[in-house]
Amino acid sequence: MTHFYSVAELSDRVEKYFLSVAGQPVPEAKPPSKYIKKTSPLAMYTPKTNKPEVPLLTGLALFLGFPSLADFEAYEQTGLFKKTLREARLRIECEYEKKLHQPAPTGAIFALRCMGWTEKSSARSVKAAPSKLKISVINTGPQIAGTEKEVDI
Repeated sequence: MTHFYSVAELSDRVEKYFLSVAGQPVPEAKPPSKYIKKTSPLAMYTPKTNKPEVPLLTGLALFLGFPSLADFEAYEQTGLFKKTLREARLRIECEYEKKLHQPAPTGAIFALRCMGWTEKSSARSVKAAPSKLKISVINTGPQIAGTEKEVDI
């Protein structure tokens, strides 16, 4: 598994990934520092084009040197720098959320669902109905006649 020994080092790598997918020039990528254990040949994955691309969670994981998305997610949950990785994930989700306002957002919807988003109904603001309903009859006004003989005209 990839290990980073400072938040600055990880943040720098994350920022370089987002610059590279934005199509902006990235400072010369140096090999991982002596503190990063390289376990994947794709640890220095960099998009091959200078055209802007959509940031991807798997692309970020590869760029940071994780051998699998499962390892990235495990490190994101329990690693020393989980806050930095969660912020990076949030940036990727933000890009997909922006695509929801385009004419055909189907791909963005699918991606966000895979990232854990769910559809929520507008009923969440309505309080849950009680499981038992108690009905009480309150008598007001004149007593109801039981037969015709009890009716006064």
